Amino acid sequence: MDGHKSAYENAACDVLAAMYFDNAKIALSEYEYNLKPVILPTPAHGLLFKTLCDLNRENVTISDNTILARIGASVDIAWLKDVLAVYTPKVGADFDANCKLVLKYGLRARAAGVSRIMADQFDDVEGKPLETIVSQGTDILTGLNTGSRAKAVQADEISNELDVYFDAPADQTIPTGLAWLDGLTSGFAAGDVWMIAGAYKMRKTTLMINLCLHLAMKGISTTFLSREMNRKQVAAQMIAMLAVGDLLEHGEYETKFKDHNDKDAYLNWIAPRKLMQVRSGYRSWDSRKVRAIDAARVKYKALGKVMRIYDTTPDNGGLSDIASAQNCVKRDLFLYNTQVVFVDYLQLFNAPVSGTYEQAAYNSRTFQEIAKRDPLTMVIAAQRNEEAIKNTEESYSPGIKGGGDAAAVADFALQTRYKFGANSDETKLEIAMTLSRHGSGGSDTKHIANIHPNSGLLLDSDYAMRCKRKHQLEFGRQPV
Repeated sequence: MDGHKSAYENAACDVLAAMYFDNAKIALSEYEYNLKPVILPTPAHGLLFKTLCDLNRENVTISDNTILARIGASVDIAWLKDVLAVYTPKVGADFDANCKLVLKYGLRARAAGVSRIMADQFDDVEGKPLETIVSQGTDILTGLNTGSRAKAVQADEISNELDVYFDAPADQTIPTGLAWLDGLTSGFAAGDVWMIAGAYKMRKTTLMINLCLHLAMKGISTTFLSREMNRKQVAAQMIAMLAVGDLLEHGEYETKFKDHNDKDAYLNWIAPRKLMQVRSGYRSWDSRKVRAIDAARVKYKALGKVMRIYDTTPDNGGLSDIASAQNCVKRDLFLYNTQVVFVDYLQLFNAPVSGTYEQAAYNSRTFQEIAKRDPLTMVIAAQRNEEAIKNTEESYSPGIKGGGDAAAVADFALQTRYKFGANSDETKLEIAMTLSRHGSGGSDTKHIANIHPNSGLLLDSDYAMRCKRKHQLEFGRQPV
């Protein structure tokens, strides 16, 4: 410790050593205290901090060897060993105090650095009007924010850039699996945020699972983050959907049979909850149902690493807060090149802020930043607030529970609901696009989707239509 010159440096070394010895403190330092490499005392401190965070996100075991493999050539080895071995990692209040000390001195040092840069860049102001001085200061501050001085860009320059842009090949989008939705949006595009809003039990998650299953079956790398269902429940629902698809494929969707009580039943009565309860007992069911479920299990297993499901169980990442969600996404981006992330659902992720409004806003902005930065498509389910549900007038806002900020980050917003009343029908799901920042859909474009009530399979999805079409073609009938 004697080789370090200040309390600022000592506190930084203590924090780094604590992160090394107790990896749980990595997320605390990065997300709760908002420490950044640039506010640590030296570039070496900042590099070690970044390396610890990167290894943790990538789910790589943190050890001397993995750290040296990343930065061994960039820092003094004796200094590195001093930090990782000599320093006693702080715990409890000491760790918290050291994080706050690093943040305090780091921000002060950054502010002093900004002041020096501004002083160096200010031209002689003596005798100049106040407006000129303010304008010059504004230019310098803008330059600090962008990394360089502000530059005026003429319309003809922008036009030339657009010429190059429009002559380039078209951006690739990913079909959603719903033809009517692709017609409105052209599909999922990298960097877009989708919001699926609905009241309680209005099939928000079901719609997401349909979209996720379609993408995975097309070979699109997907990640499903669930705070509401565990991964077995999500998988069971997908298997039930695939089994219903198999019955469609064989023309047996509406076929009647006698159940064990000698009552009429339909082969398509396959529910994920029932499957999970009976387990291997499903093999005593009608042989056609058994075939469909067995085939569905094989199809689901074949998805392999194309799709990953995270839930709240400790052995599956312990998904609970926004920081753990970020870690899962960043790891999957690195290992599997994830293209679409599904989040179920927004309000259930804990955030390092107080208040329902602040948490919804924090979570939605965090997911938006991930989508824009990496880039990938983010599809988020969110609960609607009571006022929006009761409001009979159509609105562009989906009325997200916790505040409007959540909806404000969306490029597209969908609403799901049944039409209750005298003609209530749970085989019909209304999906309405209430927001589109990029064209059609802002005037509430509705679609009534046919849905299998037990499994939740959308029967007019690309997957279900392909299954139905295959059976019709095999028997010489024209597709509907």
